[in-house]
Amino acid sequence: DQAGLFCVCRSQAWNAKIVTSAWWVHAEQVSKTAPSGEYMPTGAFMVRGKKNYLQPHQLLMGFGFLFKLDETSVARRKHRAQQAAAALDAKLGAGAGPQPPPPQQQHQQEQ
Repeated sequence: DQAGLFCVCRSQAWNAKIVTSAWWVHAEQVSKTAPSGEYMPTGAFMVRGKKNYLQPHQLLMGFGFLFKLDETSVARRKHRAQQAAAALDAKLGAGAGPQPPPPQQQHQQEQ
Protein backbone atom coordinates (compact mmCIF):
# COMPACT_ATOMS: atom_id res chain seq x y z
CA ASP A 1 0.00 0.00 0.00
CA GLN A 2 2.76 2.47 0.92
CA ALA A 3 4.59 2.06 -2.40
CA GLY A 4 1.33 2.55 -4.29
CA LEU A 5 0.44 5.64 -2.25
CA PHE A 6 3.92 7.06 -2.90
CA CYS A 7 3.47 6.53 -6.65
CA VAL A 8 0.09 8.29 -6.64
CA CYS A 9 1.54 11.19 -4.62
CA ARG A 10 4.35 11.56 -7.15
CA SER A 11 1.91 11.50 -10.08
CA GLN A 12 -0.22 14.25 -11.61
CA ALA A 13 -2.90 13.44 -9.03
CA TRP A 14 -0.86 15.33 -6.41
CA ASN A 15 -1.04 18.67 -8.23
CA ALA A 16 -4.65 18.10 -9.26
CA LYS A 17 -5.58 17.12 -5.66
CA ILE A 18 -7.40 14.05 -6.95
CA VAL A 19 -7.86 10.97 -4.77
CA THR A 20 -7.26 7.98 -7.03
CA SER A 21 -6.06 4.39 -6.81
CA ALA A 22 -2.72 2.89 -7.68
CA TRP A 23 -2.54 -0.51 -9.33
CA TRP A 24 0.05 -3.21 -9.84
CA VAL A 25 0.68 -6.04 -12.30
CA HIS A 26 3.12 -8.93 -12.54
CA ALA A 27 6.34 -8.38 -14.51
CA GLU A 28 5.30 -10.79 -17.28
CA GLN A 29 2.23 -8.59 -17.97
CA VAL A 30 4.41 -5.62 -19.01
CA SER A 31 5.87 -5.35 -22.49
CA LYS A 32 7.61 -2.72 -24.61
CA THR A 33 6.12 -4.11 -27.81
CA ALA A 34 2.64 -3.34 -29.11
CA PRO A 35 0.31 -5.97 -30.51
CA SER A 36 0.49 -6.27 -34.28
CA GLY A 37 -1.26 -3.40 -36.03
CA GLU A 38 -1.01 -1.06 -33.04
CA TYR A 39 1.41 1.82 -32.56
CA MET A 40 3.17 2.52 -29.27
CA PRO A 41 5.21 5.71 -28.75
CA THR A 42 8.86 5.56 -27.69
CA GLY A 43 9.24 4.97 -23.96
CA ALA A 44 5.71 3.62 -23.52
CA PHE A 45 4.77 0.25 -21.99
CA MET A 46 1.94 -2.15 -22.85
CA VAL A 47 0.17 -3.75 -19.88
CA ARG A 48 -1.78 -6.92 -20.61
CA GLY A 49 -4.14 -8.72 -18.29
CA LYS A 50 -5.78 -7.82 -15.01
CA LYS A 51 -4.69 -4.74 -13.06
CA ASN A 52 -4.76 -5.20 -9.30
CA TYR A 53 -6.09 -1.96 -7.81
CA LEU A 54 -5.21 -0.77 -4.32
CA GLN A 55 -7.71 1.07 -2.13
CA PRO A 56 -7.78 4.86 -2.64
CA HIS A 57 -6.13 6.85 0.15
CA GLN A 58 -5.84 10.48 1.09
CA LEU A 59 -2.80 12.03 -0.58
CA LEU A 60 -0.31 12.43 2.26
CA MET A 61 3.42 12.17 1.83
CA GLY A 62 6.26 12.44 4.30
CA PHE A 63 9.91 11.58 4.36
CA GLY A 64 11.99 10.38 7.28
CA PHE A 65 15.71 9.93 7.54
CA LEU A 66 17.15 7.64 10.18
CA PHE A 67 20.80 7.03 10.87
CA LYS A 68 22.89 5.51 13.61
CA LEU A 69 26.27 6.73 14.80
CA ASP A 70 28.94 4.23 15.80
CA GLU A 71 30.30 4.38 19.34
CA THR A 72 33.51 6.25 18.41
CA SER A 73 31.47 8.96 16.73
CA VAL A 74 29.13 9.26 19.73
CA ALA A 75 32.10 9.69 22.09
CA ARG A 76 33.70 12.27 19.77
CA ARG A 77 30.48 14.29 19.51
CA LYS A 78 29.93 14.14 23.28
CA HIS A 79 33.45 15.48 23.85
CA ARG A 80 32.83 18.33 21.37
CA ALA A 81 29.55 19.21 23.08
CA GLN A 82 31.29 19.34 26.47
CA GLN A 83 33.98 21.62 25.02
CA ALA A 84 31.34 23.91 23.51
CA ALA A 85 29.46 24.08 26.83
CA ALA A 86 32.67 24.90 28.69
CA ALA A 87 33.50 27.66 26.19
CA LEU A 88 30.01 29.13 26.57
CA ASP A 89 30.30 29.05 30.37
CA ALA A 90 33.66 30.85 30.12
CA LYS A 91 32.19 33.48 27.82
CA LEU A 92 29.17 34.12 30.06
CA GLY A 93 31.11 33.86 33.31
CA ALA A 94 31.65 30.49 34.90
CA GLY A 95 29.14 29.60 37.57
CA ALA A 96 27.03 32.68 36.91
CA GLY A 97 23.95 30.56 36.38
CA PRO A 98 20.76 32.03 34.93
CA GLN A 99 20.63 35.80 34.96
CA PRO A 100 17.60 37.58 36.49
CA PRO A 101 15.43 39.46 33.99
CA PRO A 102 15.96 43.20 33.57
CA PRO A 103 14.03 45.31 36.13
CA GLN A 104 11.25 46.26 33.68
CA GLN A 105 10.48 42.58 32.86
CA GLN A 106 10.76 41.64 36.53
CA HIS A 107 8.12 44.25 37.41
CA GLN A 108 5.75 42.89 34.75
CA GLN A 109 6.15 39.36 36.04
CA GLU A 110 5.17 40.41 39.57
CA GLN A 111 1.83 41.85 38.42
